[in-house]
Amino acid sequence: MTALGANMVGSTHDRDALLWLLDELLEAHLDTVEMILGGQSDADWTSHAEYLKGLQRLGRATIARACAQRS
Repeated sequence: MTALGANMVGSTHDRDALLWLLDELLEAHLDTVEMILGGQSDADWTSHAEYLKGLQRLGRATIARACAQRS
């Protein structure tokens, strides 16, 4: 993380949570591409879409928490 990024995040816990979130988002994109190339079933897509929705909610909460702790 750059010095600027470190200054924007309050604690080590916030930084770790945001780095985990970034890694999970990147993995989710890779999973989506692999599913497109693999011709997955409707059930697989439904499961993956639910996972992405949950990840979005978690991401928003993680970012909000990190921002609130900086205020």
